[in-house]
Amino acid sequence: MTPNHVTVHSDGICIYLVIEVRNALLPKIFLLLCNALALGAIITVCVMGVAIVGLVALLLEMVLLKYTLWNFFGRELVTVNTRVLTYQHDYGLFKTKLVTHKVNRMLHCQAFSTIKEKEGTWQYLQFGSYDENDLPSLLYQVSLPVEEKDTLLIQQLIDKLYVTRLAEEQMISVLHLN
Repeated sequence: MTPNHVTVHSDGICIYLVIEVRNALLPKIFLLLCNALALGAIITVCVMGVAIVGLVALLLEMVLLKYTLWNFFGRELVTVNTRVLTYQHDYGLFKTKLVTHKVNRMLHCQAFSTIKEKEGTWQYLQFGSYDENDLPSLLYQVSLPVEEKDTLLIQQLIDKLYVTRLAEEQMISVLHLN
């Protein structure tokens, strides 16, 4: 498995997580060949004048093209702070809409699936919080695995955000007592 490139940084208020797709060359070549074959089929069907088959082939090519863009240029963008979690998928030529989830009490990040190979250990992450009734709720699951060390770094940064927030709230209440 080729490890995905992960960038994690924090400005003290937000944690920014960028996971970039890294695939081997052979699957990329295979995807390009499949796209070329599908485009050839679309052109052939259009020249022959079979509209229904052409539309079906065009829809299949659109799905294949989106998958190809993801494997060549895909990035998963996640931003976390103590109030919201946002995520977006970047396909290189276009981005999906930015999705925002409110964090009620506390945000937690944990691995929900682990892949162990001789090259290393990768984990899929899930971010959760608590709803109005203090029941656990899942906010987001990443679609790309990250290395175990990156999981630990993200968990530490989230903990640091909440410790900083708690310290600021305690300082504000102390200032109001004077």
